[in-house]
Amino acid sequence: MELAQIEVTNKCNLNCSFCFRKQMTRPQGNMSLPTFKKSLDLCKELKLKEVWLHNWGEPMLHPKIYDFVKLASEDFKVGFASNGVLLDIKKLSKLKASGLTYLDISVNMDTSYYRIIDLIGLLKTANVLDIDCRARSVVRNKMEHDYISYLLRECKVRFQRQMIRDSRLRTEPCQAVGKVLVILWDGTVVPCCHVVNKEIVYGKVGEKIDLSLDTLKNSYCKHCHEVDVEEVRRKL
Repeated sequence: MELAQIEVTNKCNLNCSFCFRKQMTRPQGNMSLPTFKKSLDLCKELKLKEVWLHNWGEPMLHPKIYDFVKLASEDFKVGFASNGVLLDIKKLSKLKASGLTYLDISVNMDTSYYRIIDLIGLLKTANVLDIDCRARSVVRNKMEHDYISYLLRECKVRFQRQMIRDSRLRTEPCQAVGKVLVILWDGTVVPCCHVVNKEIVYGKVGEKIDLSLDTLKNSYCKHCHEVDVEEVRRKL
């Protein structure tokens, strides 16, 4: 494992068209402090160096996000992805003081042009505060890739693979399973962020975890595919 995503909340204040939250049927909630501590203990047991405090939700909605960042920063480099709606310079400064190392701000085709201008300001401010801040974007084709690239030409951008579910059986290697561990807000440990409703479970923090589970034998993983946006850009 390379890093863990700890879902401090699966609540969100936006409704983006491409988001897998639309398929979510499990309850919404905020991670408790005891569950968060158990999650960090598991990460230490696995000798991870980095944790990201997000999955399917907006981390800034958690009432104790600053405390969680501070606690995690005692043993790990800490980051999270945010839609930026609740961020401003005061909150960025407080996150930095709490120990935040990385911040990804989501910028996608659902984001209005004027909102993107505001987000660029947040990106630049975070970097001035010495938070390693990037734009994170999911794009579906070359037009979207080039549009986002142009608007964010002065910023660092991470183009993220898009995941889809279809009737084909997967043959290509997965880019996530075995590299990124995901801990849901209730402490359930799953192999990937796209296991939205606990379709495959390794266990629960504080209990026995079976990381040897062969997920590719599971029908849920077999029908999961990644769209590599860089490959799309090169071909078109």
